Amino acid sequence: MNTLAYEKEYLIEGTNVDEENLAGSLKKLLFLRSGLNYISISKDKQKMLEVKTLATAIMGACALPELAFLLEFFILSLWSLAEGVADIKCLLAGEKYRFLKKWSRF
Repeated sequence: MNTLAYEKEYLIEGTNVDEENLAGSLKKLLFLRSGLNYISISKDKQKMLEVKTLATAIMGACALPELAFLLEFFILSLWSLAEGVADIKCLLAGEKYRFLKKWSRF
C-alpha cells in the first residue's frame, strides 16, 4: 500500500501522487493569498496612492494618461501576486501567518 506524505493536500486535490497534491494545493493557496493581499492593499489609502502615482507617471511618460487606471490594476495585481508568493514561502518555512495582513507587513 502506498502511503501519502501530504495527507491534507490529498484531501484538497485527491490524486495519488504527493507532488501533484502539494503543487495543486499551493496553487490554490497562492490564488487565495493573492486575492486577500489585493483586498488588503486596495483598502490602504497610502498604498493605493503609491500605485496611482506610479501608474500615472508611467502612462504620462507614454502620452497615454487616460489608460493609467489599467496600469493601476496591473501593478496592484502583480504586487498582490508577489506578496502571495512571499506568504507561501513563509508558510512553507514553518512560519505562522495571519489570514489578513496588517499594513506594516507589506
